[in-house]
Amino acid sequence: MWRKISLLSMIFFFIVNYALAVSPVSAQSDTFDVCDNVTYLMERNITPYDMSLSGGVIASGSAENGTLGAGAYADFWSFTLTRPRNQNNVLQELPITINFTNVSGSPLEFALFYGVIPALDYQPVSDGTISYTPSAETATYTLVVRKVNLADETAGNYAVTLSANPNTGMTAPVLSVRDETTNQNFSPAPALSNGVARITAAAAEVFIHPDGTRRVHPRSETSTQVFSPNERFDYSAYTINIGNWANKLSFLGGDLAAVGASRVYFQESFDFRVNISGVSPA
Repeated sequence: MWRKISLLSMIFFFIVNYALAVSPVSAQSDTFDVCDNVTYLMERNITPYDMSLSGGVIASGSAENGTLGAGAYADFWSFTLTRPRNQNNVLQELPITINFTNVSGSPLEFALFYGVIPALDYQPVSDGTISYTPSAETATYTLVVRKVNLADETAGNYAVTLSANPNTGMTAPVLSVRDETTNQNFSPAPALSNGVARITAAAAEVFIHPDGTRRVHPRSETSTQVFSPNERFDYSAYTINIGNWANKLSFLGGDLAAVGASRVYFQESFDFRVNISGVSPA
């Protein structure tokens, strides 16, 4: 059963999850600590995903510049990658390279997700190149670049280029989400903005990585049920059902955030391979 989260409980969740998820890049900062980040969010009664988010669709070989300053949290760069087949219809590898340059200012970290599943875990952003070889034939990915210290309002800067060869295998994401109430495509159709998919359900707006879900059940305005896949891309594998107290749900950056008029819930490094159901309406 989903529990009501008080401000004290939210502080506990923030502290525990930030403490458990401290990365090497986080440990490099001597100025800001976990409590500073928790205090920053608590004073504003927000989650990191209520801060400014940017990004977009990224094309192979195209350099994108990012600056995460005061009030900004993360950039989301999304794309779909399709591995080619040779003349014998044998699936070929299509490695991609992630090249960071012009990194400066406030510490940043990045991770790569296919849907909501981590492909590369968070690691420090620094000048250099990282390679990744996809295993899926076709999958939609999101590169997340985020600030380490939310309370640090100085800017973190970077440029990033993603490359695939052949670059014809890298295209813009196509959103396809079914409304489980009608068994038809969602209406209004999901929108892609700043590299994030936005799904308008009866009780809540859902923000999720492109292809992070293909099924959403509005449940007659009493709750919003979002289905998430397993590593075999079975989009019926797991389900999270959140009551209508939450009007904004974010399944982003490996985290879960739910925000309503009087409640805020946030869990960093949330494992989407769970089933949460039986949620009561407000």
